[in-house]
Amino acid sequence: MRDEARCPAVLFCECAGMLSAPGGDRDWLAAALAGCSVRQVRQLCGGQELDSVATWLKQTGSDRILVVGCHPGWCRDWLSPLSRRVGLPPERFRWVDARGELEAFGRVPEILRRRLERAIRRQLALMTAWTPPRWERARFEPTAVVVGAGLAGLQTALALAGAGLQVTLLERQLQLGGWLALPAAYPAGARLVREVAAQIEHNPRVRVLLGHRADGVTGRLGCFRVRAWNSTGAPTFHEASFLVVATGFQSRTTVPADLAEYPQVLSSSQLDKLLAEPTGPAAMGRLRGARVAVVADPQGTAAASVVRGAFRRARRLQEEFAAEVVVFCRHAKVDSAGLEEEYRDLRQAGVTVVKLEAGPPVFRAADGRVTAQVQLPSLGFKEPVSFWFDLVIFAEERELDAATRTLLRDVGLQGGGEYAGRAQLHRLGVRAGPAGIWLVGSCRDDLEPWECRLDAWEAAGDVVELLAAGDRQVLVTVDDSRCARCLTCVRVCGHRAVQVERDPDQERPAARPLAAACEGCGACVAACPAGALELASLSGEGLRAALGAGNGGWRR
Repeated sequence: MRDEARCPAVLFCECAGMLSAPGGDRDWLAAALAGCSVRQVRQLCGGQELDSVATWLKQTGSDRILVVGCHPGWCRDWLSPLSRRVGLPPERFRWVDARGELEAFGRVPEILRRRLERAIRRQLALMTAWTPPRWERARFEPTAVVVGAGLAGLQTALALAGAGLQVTLLERQLQLGGWLALPAAYPAGARLVREVAAQIEHNPRVRVLLGHRADGVTGRLGCFRVRAWNSTGAPTFHEASFLVVATGFQSRTTVPADLAEYPQVLSSSQLDKLLAEPTGPAAMGRLRGARVAVVADPQGTAAASVVRGAFRRARRLQEEFAAEVVVFCRHAKVDSAGLEEEYRDLRQAGVTVVKLEAGPPVFRAADGRVTAQVQLPSLGFKEPVSFWFDLVIFAEERELDAATRTLLRDVGLQGGGEYAGRAQLHRLGVRAGPAGIWLVGSCRDDLEPWECRLDAWEAAGDVVELLAAGDRQVLVTVDDSRCARCLTCVRVCGHRAVQVERDPDQERPAARPLAAACEGCGACVAACPAGALELASLSGEGLRAALGAGNGGWRR
């Protein structure tokens, strides 16, 4: 006698004409459905019998339903209201596509009968052995910590606050805006930062903490704890359900050490400070009509945005100060999508672009000028070609600071512009490997300001979706009696959803999958040497029962 709680209720949708098909012998049907509650309906997808079907399902008390008739795609309209009325999630419903079988084999009753019988027996065996997944409350508080107050961080904090979350915004500098606060390279970006920052300052849901350098994080989705150091050197700790890392990057100078002391040699950030007051006598005197070299990418390894920024500075020097500008770079036309247009505009503006073929230029400073020797063999020059300049600008490269690298290492991620979207488990855009953590802006990849805003909106949308989801399914179960506490499941889980926790009822700590973070990929189940883990929705016993059901199971 089968357990009634584990016995499916069976609905026959007669719109498929399955029960009135040629053959007429239903003895096989009675044998296949022995012990099941069976109901025949005229047309499920019409909705006319929805109330009576829901009442019948509640009376049966079954926690799983098998529908024989239409293809599930025909029944979407009634599935959601029916599942709500009977209090069962859609995962508890399964189908046998009798309509498809009838259309294919309706003219051969014996083949139709055998195929339908085999399909029904297989589904019944599977559902009888299937353990319905447990559900538990994730209990997310509507709180988030955003690390970094550049454009991406500001936009993320503003979007999360608009969704009703309480946001703590940590910024290591004493002002908002990050590198876009300097208007020289991206005037439009600087204006955008000022507008978003003004909205942040007047938003009661955003708590801004300037001078706080975050360099550590512990916990998991729903209970992160971020450590930061304030301007006095004291540690502070901030707890939240969600974490967004938007630390951007820091500049690293590429000015050769033997030229660093010469006033004729500047880094791109030094030029930006000079351009911040373009009408001042210092800028006018040094830049008006000067011969200027901009070294955009001497080694051919700089990010596309670094090259793009060097191009824009060169254009501004030429257009506003009538400077004679030469840009030295490598592979300008193939570095990244969009650089081709920048390169063309640069040439049309009258800027000379020299493509480096055999290494970076060799610079020497003397008599108030800087000379450069460049190898140009493809142009027929066997000897180095010499140029002289009044001013040489070296573009700065980007890298993550040490605190950000430590922060990312705590959550199992690497640092650098190449790390996230390509090398890590990156399932949906800005979402990182560990659940509940998002990486947005330039710390994730080489992005333009408008792309940073897209990152921010995507992260905020993911957070809102998690909050709205409420309960989370427990996809993996653990047999404590077989668990060896070897930590294999902890190491192989790419979602960091398995942790070892001490159970008051157990003498030793055991592996505990976290419903809020588990994605049901089965990696921990496959790797467990003791066989202590199982997917809750389909145990090994259930899979064996399904494979062996009904005259050869899956065999046609």
